[in-house]
Amino acid sequence: MNDFSKVIQEGCYREQLEALRDLLAERLERAFPRDAAGIAKQLAEVLAELETLGAEDEESFIDRLQRDRDNRRSGTN
Repeated sequence: MNDFSKVIQEGCYREQLEALRDLLAERLERAFPRDAAGIAKQLAEVLAELETLGAEDEESFIDRLQRDRDNRRSGTN
């Protein structure tokens, strides 16, 4: 099993998207002009999904910071 297959089978959603992003970027670099547009479209979709996940992660991080601050103020853990 290659690294890509392993990540697809065992990785979390973000890791799977990152592996797919890397694979598509590699294929785009080597693609024939007639195939490049389709690969570029797929790559753009994967990048958009990763950006969406990034926004969710940032919100979760901010929420955690706020919760930790509130816990410190109230004296709980």
